[in-house]
Amino acid sequence: MYLIKKFFCIVIVLFVISIENQLYAQLPLAVSSKETVSIEINMNLKKPSEASKYPLYAGETMPAIYNSSKDGGWEKHDQTDAQIWQMEIKNPENQPLVFYFKTVKLNADARLYVYSTDFSTILGPFTAKDINDSMPFVVGPISGSSILLQLEKSTDSFAEISLNEIGVLQKESAGLSGFGTSGDCQVNVNCVEGQQLYQQKQGVARILLKQGSGLFYCSGTLINNTRRDFKPLFLTANHCGQNATAEDYQQWLFHFNYESETCENPLIEPQYYSLTGAQVLATSTGSTNTGSDFKLLLLNNDVPATINPYYNGWNSTQQSSAKGQAIHHPDGDIKKISTYNTRLISTLYGGASEDPNEKYWRVKWDETPNGHGVTEGGSSGSPLFDENGLVIGSLTGGLASCEELLAPDYFGKFSFSWDSNGTAPENQLKPWLDPLETGSVSLSGMGHSLNQLIASFTADANELIVGQEVVFSNLSSGAITAYEWSFEGGEPTGSADKDPKKIYYEKSGVYDVRLIVSNDFDSDTLLLKQFIIVRPQLYPNPASDKFYLDFGKYFPEQLDVKLYDGLSREIQFTADRRNNVLVIIPGTLEKGLYILRLVQQDEAISLKVALY
Repeated sequence: MYLIKKFFCIVIVLFVISIENQLYAQLPLAVSSKETVSIEINMNLKKPSEASKYPLYAGETMPAIYNSSKDGGWEKHDQTDAQIWQMEIKNPENQPLVFYFKTVKLNADARLYVYSTDFSTILGPFTAKDINDSMPFVVGPISGSSILLQLEKSTDSFAEISLNEIGVLQKESAGLSGFGTSGDCQVNVNCVEGQQLYQQKQGVARILLKQGSGLFYCSGTLINNTRRDFKPLFLTANHCGQNATAEDYQQWLFHFNYESETCENPLIEPQYYSLTGAQVLATSTGSTNTGSDFKLLLLNNDVPATINPYYNGWNSTQQSSAKGQAIHHPDGDIKKISTYNTRLISTLYGGASEDPNEKYWRVKWDETPNGHGVTEGGSSGSPLFDENGLVIGSLTGGLASCEELLAPDYFGKFSFSWDSNGTAPENQLKPWLDPLETGSVSLSGMGHSLNQLIASFTADANELIVGQEVVFSNLSSGAITAYEWSFEGGEPTGSADKDPKKIYYEKSGVYDVRLIVSNDFDSDTLLLKQFIIVRPQLYPNPASDKFYLDFGKYFPEQLDVKLYDGLSREIQFTADRRNNVLVIIPGTLEKGLYILRLVQQDEAISLKVALY
């Protein structure tokens, strides 16, 4: 992970590059080495056909198998004790290059640089703390007619790289894709149109994805989950790298904060922060006719708080939105925003007629003060926001363009992606975005800002026997001045303390817990539905001929009890109530395990009992 930075004056240069964004004031050591390995890029990329721009074609990789221990040699620096290994890549067409390393191994004092020989762009130094030996390492894109890979180490140290491929991207100056190539109708995200989503934009990133030897651009967003633990979950479209291998995913690049600082298009490509690698957690199934075209990734690394990331919130209901926006990287360009002010229509992909059971939102974009933002190739996977700034879809495609401003686009519905693409966790968003099984249908986004309130808590137990206690731990953050706890079924039923005292549950059932945190300006609520499960005490277990259910202080007002064997067949039994204890007499049964199912106020609890 690194910050891309370019230099246009080399009298005094400070550059930022590392996993923690530490500041270095050190250029690569200069050396004229006879041992330098030299290769030349000779790949003429052709403008792809329309059919191949799905997702947006960015370039290709070429084999470049070189190892610093086998190719070339080390040269001693004249003025220091450093040993230097170099590889020069001659790039006469000045195409942006990406370096895909199979391995990078560095001891504590070793450093790796990738830089243009005119020092206009320097990536590095990368050190041991930036490298995971078990994962591929990717650096780029970087432009220049001559580029050096340079290793530096002390005499007694160790450094080795194994280069595997070089990605060759289309020249941005040719107007095919990349910086400055999107249509002139597009609106930069920091125009007035983006003011309401100033936090949400921080979650959106450009993806330079790899699928075999092909390179493509897509968009996507960090997405929040009910644990609110800053887990680096990333939502995009399934057609973005649908045939990529697990090894390919490990080499994907995610570019954050790739945007103009103002409403104007910048003359010089802006800085951005890069993260490498991901694994797939869940995807839609089949084609756009049978699925909602979503893909959920887990990034290999946490996103540093220093780049101010935002984990976007979501709405999993079927409710349409009357207005909202999309944030994306059209044509692989800097971040743009598109606006709609007409109610979304639920339909099939490419459809026009409304059907609430279909999988896509149909959207038409509107003109705004600074343009008529639409989507383009490279926007695929970008989030669609509702009027509350919550994600309700991911872009699959459509007909809109700067030439067809009123043509529709289609976003896979978040509500369908939630749990309707299939029954397995790998085909749903729900298991990953609601890991606490709160039953929440929406969740607010969150960032690292001290001004943002985030309600969060955990408990030392959430399954217990009547009469037991629970200790809740407050994990909330922000400038909080007030706490409001609600413990359904608990004693006490509420608390205003930051850390509530022990909460006792004297009645069997399934209960919600809610925490509201607030100050004079803002508030946040976390509701965990059916979080506490309180079971009656079951004894003896195993039992020989009968067993007891002790409900403590309170016998349920409504209670339905059924007994099932291991094949889910219902077993008849007799029952006798003695105060708040229910005696279950199953009669003559074979030895084995049975399930006792209790339903109280329409909430079910299951207990296992063994007979011998």
